[in-house]
Amino acid sequence: MKKIIFLNGPPSCGKDTIANLLIEKYNGVNLKFAQPIRNSVCGLFDIEDSMLDKVKNNKIENTSYRIRDAMIDIGENIIKSKISRDWFGITLLNTIKKYHTNVDLIVISDLGFIREFEVIYNDLKDLYDIELWKIYRPNTSFLNDSRNYIEYPKIKTRNISNNGDINSLKSLVFEKNKK
Repeated sequence: MKKIIFLNGPPSCGKDTIANLLIEKYNGVNLKFAQPIRNSVCGLFDIEDSMLDKVKNNKIENTSYRIRDAMIDIGENIIKSKISRDWFGITLLNTIKKYHTNVDLIVISDLGFIREFEVIYNDLKDLYDIELWKIYRPNTSFLNDSRNYIEYPKIKTRNISNNGDINSLKSLVFEKNKK
């Protein structure tokens, strides 16, 4: 059966590193709920997407406002409050259905809201084995972030404690992830 793994954890805990490890080994695809915001912010501030994670905590010139703050405001104060609280889930679900139905492994590396998860879970639970992986790392937290750890008892959940060592992380990811 095809698999979707949702990665849930605070900024800089290793979600994208884990996603990259998984997709390289199993020839999967890494998707993000926030990709539409990333695209917008990259256009607004003339940043390549590949550089966004390196600079999103930087302050916008002559302000105390960070690029990450702009991303949060677009998501929370425009899209969710004025369009739909489910917009990100619906948009990613449509992306999966349109472009990725032939992919055996989908890793969604930025889960932080239960509503986004439920849109995808409720629609695809009969077609995919769905797992939730919570990533923990010392000195990381959801402080100043609108996301949080989520709970969803209906599915398999793994807790991964990332100490920052890539070899230890690889061992944790692959020792229990027999595809």
